[in-house]
Amino acid sequence: MKSFIIIIIVLFTSHFTYAQSGEDCVTAKCHADMGTKEFVHGPVGAGICTVCHIENPAKKHSFEFAAEKEELCLSCHEAQKDMMLENFVHTPVSEGNCTGCHDPHQSDFKYTLKGEASELCFTCHDSKEFDDNVVHGPVAAGDCNVCHNPHASPNEKQLVSPIETLCFNCHKEQENKMNSRHKHKPAEERCTNCHSPHANKTEFLLPSQSPDLCYTCHEDIKTFTASLYQHKTVADDQCKSCHDAHASDNPRLFPLAQEDLCLSCHNELKEDIASQTFK
Repeated sequence: MKSFIIIIIVLFTSHFTYAQSGEDCVTAKCHADMGTKEFVHGPVGAGICTVCHIENPAKKHSFEFAAEKEELCLSCHEAQKDMMLENFVHTPVSEGNCTGCHDPHQSDFKYTLKGEASELCFTCHDSKEFDDNVVHGPVAAGDCNVCHNPHASPNEKQLVSPIETLCFNCHKEQENKMNSRHKHKPAEERCTNCHSPHANKTEFLLPSQSPDLCYTCHEDIKTFTASLYQHKTVADDQCKSCHDAHASDNPRLFPLAQEDLCLSCHNELKEDIASQTFK
């Protein structure tokens, strides 16, 4: 830390001397707009250009970087060094291309980004993948960082949490439901087995609605649709009328105990049973 302070003092002193000679980097003729935007990089705001740029004494107004690629940025942003050790590192970060996303001098955007967060992501990621009939809330709000760390993460796709628990950061009601006795296997494994995390064709970010979605796994149930006599819920393609898609305390993911479930539709039978002495 002591040596770092000494370096800063030396650099500041050299810059001050350079400025006193009338050859400051920011003049009416040269780099006049530097430091004028809302978000200014620290060294620029302090007027210490030589933190990053070192003058080549052999050639006037010729400068070299104080270090190469990410090492230059990490010489100050030491807290970010550990992120390079994570299992999943964002490609620009792994390539040492910090300036792919951040302007090294100034910006109209926080963190001196080169654009709004979501728009900046779309310079590499095809926006068509995020444009469908139904769009996930964070995507629609342009807040990719709700789910993804823009630098690195121990989780795949730089997710801020493991994928099997990430959704529960927002969807607390579903997290509580997954404490039920019986769990739908796809839901127990990961939400993205059925739901797209970005955008999809139908409600709840599903690729299709029941029964088509259900039949992608339950092909044996699909055979019942050829039967002459079908339960009305089956004929009406209403799987969710009798089964919870996520979890339940009742067998077969019934939302109610079996008798209560049947009688929730068959009211006349419910009344008949209630009126009888012997059942």
